[in-house]
Amino acid sequence: MVLVGSMDAMPEFLRKFVACFPCVFKGMALVWLLIWSGCASSPEARDEERSDGLSVMGESIRTEDESFDPALMGRRMSVAERTHWQQMMESVSNRLKLLKKEDSRDVTELVDVKKRLSRMLHMAVRHYSGVPQELRQDLLQLNSDIDREILRRRMPEEVEVRTSPRLPAYRRVAPPSLSDDYFMFRWPLDAFEVTSPFGMREDPFTGKQAFHDGIDLAAERGTLVVSPERGKVIAVDYNDRCGKLVAIDHRNGFKTIFCHFDEVLTVPGVEIGKGWPIGLLGTTGRSTGPHVHFKITLENKAVNPERFVETLLPTPEKQHSSSKNWNDGW
Repeated sequence: MVLVGSMDAMPEFLRKFVACFPCVFKGMALVWLLIWSGCASSPEARDEERSDGLSVMGESIRTEDESFDPALMGRRMSVAERTHWQQMMESVSNRLKLLKKEDSRDVTELVDVKKRLSRMLHMAVRHYSGVPQELRQDLLQLNSDIDREILRRRMPEEVEVRTSPRLPAYRRVAPPSLSDDYFMFRWPLDAFEVTSPFGMREDPFTGKQAFHDGIDLAAERGTLVVSPERGKVIAVDYNDRCGKLVAIDHRNGFKTIFCHFDEVLTVPGVEIGKGWPIGLLGTTGRSTGPHVHFKITLENKAVNPERFVETLLPTPEKQHSSSKNWNDGW
C-alpha cells in the first residue's frame, strides 16, 4: 500500500522511469552477455581452440592449392622466354660455383643469390601457366644447391655425430632427407630474445588480454630464419596482421608458421630440409619491431613451441610417389 501510494504520488516522468527498471536490467544483462560471447569468439580466443584449417593470430592462411588461381595465371612460356630463363639460371649457377670455391663461413652473398632465385621462382609460379619440365627441374635443383651451401657454411659440424640419452646417436643438424630415423625441431634463429611467450598476454596494440598462439623471437633485422625441421612449404602468404609469412607441413601432425618476414626465400610446394633458409627476419604486418612470430600446431591446434623444440618427436610418414608435389602446381 505504501509502495502504491508512493508511486501515485510520484511525478509522471519518474513513474515511467521506475517502471522501466526491469527492462533496463534485462538490457544490461543482454549487453554483458554479448560482450562475453564476443570475447569468447574473438580471433585470439578462437585460435586457442581452433582444430581445423590453417591460421595464425586469428587470420586464415591460403595454402598452396588455395593461392593458385588459374584465371590469374599467364600464358605458357615461349621459346624466346625459355632461352632467357636458361641464361638467367646459368648466371645464378656460375655465381654459386664461384662462391662454393671460397673458404668462407659468410653467407651474405649466398643470401643475395638466394633472393634473386626466389624472385625467379615466384615469377615462374605466378606468371606462367606452363614451365618446361627440364627448366622446372633445373630451378628446383639450383634452389636446393643454394640452400645446402648456406647450410654447410652456417653449420660446418652437420656431419658430427653426437650421443644423446634419448637416442643412441644423432646428428646435431638433421640432413635434408625425408627418410631420417628421427625428428627434432630446432629454433628458427641461432640467437634471439623471447619478447612475447606463448599463451595469454596483454596485447601490445589494444592493451587487453588476448591469446598469443606462438612465441615472438627478436633479433637483428635481416637475420636469416631457417626451417626447424624437414618438410614441405604449403603456404607463402601476406596479410595486414602477420605480414609476409611461411607455413611448413612436417607430415607427422606438426605444422610450423612464421610471420613478419622482410623477404621470403621460398615458394609453396618446395621440399626443404632442417636448417634451410626460408626468409629474412623483419617487421611487416602488425609488429612492434623486428622479430619472427613462431607458431607450432599439432593436428591444427596451437601448442607451446618451448615444449616441442629440441624434443624427440614422431618421424614423418614416407611419402608415396603419387603424392602431390610442387611440379603439380605448375
